[in-house]
Amino acid sequence: MKREPVNQARKERTLRELRRLSDTIADWLAHRRSADCDETGQYIGRHKTQLEALESVLLGAADQLRAALNAVATDQDTGVVYDQCRDYDQAIVWLQRLWEFFKAKFDQRDDTARLGPLLKSADEVVWSCYRQAFVRAENREPGLKQGPAPLAFIEPEYSPAALESDKPLPSSLGLGADIDFLDDYLKSLPIPIIRLPPWCVEAPWWLVYVGHEVGHHVQHDLGLVGYFREGAGGRRAGRRRAGGGREAVGRVGGGNLR
Repeated sequence: MKREPVNQARKERTLRELRRLSDTIADWLAHRRSADCDETGQYIGRHKTQLEALESVLLGAADQLRAALNAVATDQDTGVVYDQCRDYDQAIVWLQRLWEFFKAKFDQRDDTARLGPLLKSADEVVWSCYRQAFVRAENREPGLKQGPAPLAFIEPEYSPAALESDKPLPSSLGLGADIDFLDDYLKSLPIPIIRLPPWCVEAPWWLVYVGHEVGHHVQHDLGLVGYFREGAGGRRAGRRRAGGGREAVGRVGGGNLR
């Protein structure tokens, strides 16, 4: 039995799965862009930068996998070809997990009866808080580039939380195979995210906390974390000199904060 037809069939199986996933991701991106409209159907681009960042990562990784698969020589030993294809199969499954991690968060907006209206409101709060900070910063520093705005989503956790785009991927998004050219895609999240607790849906005034969480992203993206830490340290030292404690803070604010 000749090795090459068997090896070619094995390689084609992995290529077909990669094509299927790439096409599915591309269709989903098209759907999300078509849904990014106002009530009149006019495109508003609320998620433009987020989707561009995801497209670059997801389809960029798929393109690199496709090039590597096409380069697999089918005249090698069958065991070698199968080992290589197995590694690429694992990478394809990883890419699907990465896509579905963000897909689930975006697609909550399709729940028009419950989650969608709340998250569209959250999107407006995120953009108004995030973009205005960069407008001011760009006036002071022309040429400053703004990254993707944070993506809000609902998750059954107690507290709101911000996760910056340079934070490591969650352990569930790790890649088992050792594929060097994917290392850059494994370092961090492609877009920042904001987790909101489920009671926001019935109590939308909780969206006030979105501004706080966006503030974490603004601090990070504008390189202000260190300055804020220094400032907070100075205030703590001042409170200690003034008598310290929560009561001192309350007096400065004109009332008892406890």
